[in-house]
Amino acid sequence: MTASVFPGSALRRTVALIALGLATVSPQVSGAQSAPEHNAPAANTARQIASTPLTAEEFEAYAKGKTLTYSDHGIAYGAEQYLPDNRVRWAFDEDTCMEGYWYQSGPSICFEYDDGEGPQCWQFFNEGGKLRAVFEGESGTELYEAYRSDEPLACVPEGLGV
Repeated sequence: MTASVFPGSALRRTVALIALGLATVSPQVSGAQSAPEHNAPAANTARQIASTPLTAEEFEAYAKGKTLTYSDHGIAYGAEQYLPDNRVRWAFDEDTCMEGYWYQSGPSICFEYDDGEGPQCWQFFNEGGKLRAVFEGESGTELYEAYRSDEPLACVPEGLGV
């Protein structure tokens, strides 16, 4: 992840991601379904050109009621729970969650979280029954659905803890 994706908090989030690891939402612990890893960006270029981004309706039909864990070349990126009314709960680690909402803007699905950092827009593609997300910014980050679960994120309420 680069600072251009999430200005001002990239280092904190990167460290949290390293701590997260894919074991946080491992299929054995949460009952999540495993998805094959995509590790060849060059191979994905042809698919990206041929794919049509999901519409808001398609994205909602796929994600609503689920918690999806995303990876970037096999490294945990974070997990997001998709709630009713386009609300979301995002976690970079197993304890800290951000609340937000999503909306469609052109071919992108944009997310705004309670951290006030503004919209973060992605194009989502359904590839073989798994999502691929491409960030609409300088970084061009591509994320892949690593796990899918019907279980909610286990978030610690703000202000609790040591």
